[in-house]
Amino acid sequence: MAQKYQTNNAKVVLDILVELKKVEPGNDKRPNKIRLGTRNDEGTSEFDAKTGQIQFSIPINAFKFEKKSFQKSFQASPILKAKQHPFVTFKGRIVNYKKRLLRRKNKTSVINIEGGLTIRGVTKPIKVTGNLSRLSKAQVAGKASFTIPDASLFASNGEEQKGLTEEIKISVDAKVEVTYEKKANK
Repeated sequence: MAQKYQTNNAKVVLDILVELKKVEPGNDKRPNKIRLGTRNDEGTSEFDAKTGQIQFSIPINAFKFEKKSFQKSFQASPILKAKQHPFVTFKGRIVNYKKRLLRRKNKTSVINIEGGLTIRGVTKPIKVTGNLSRLSKAQVAGKASFTIPDASLFASNGEEQKGLTEEIKISVDAKVEVTYEKKANK
């Protein structure tokens, strides 16, 4: 079996909840919660079948929103700082990984993943569960869900964190789906 698998079209679906903490007097009819759905099919990822190491990189500007009006705001947002930090990245490993997880075709195994998630240049440890299965000798598929209950955790300093938390709270649920292809030997 090949040792490394990769993809250039990892799929990421985000469910972003933006909650406004302060409601201006006289403007109490404005909704205080907004749910945004977005998708990105341009992520890259690599999985090492020998060690269980996994990494991915998702370009911020490749997210496509259900509501087109949010597209430009998201990409230009000072919250994301996409010009300085154009990618969300993850580097980690499958904690309960054993090579035998991939021996049987079409058998799905539950996996535990630990690693560092980097948003806006700030890396935080994260633990998630997912699943992994071998589709063929050349393909491995994986899925995982990441939950970020408060995006202010990725503030790069105390002033940013205060600015992110005083008026809004942003929580994110991300679902990552990947089909890896056997990496060509060079």
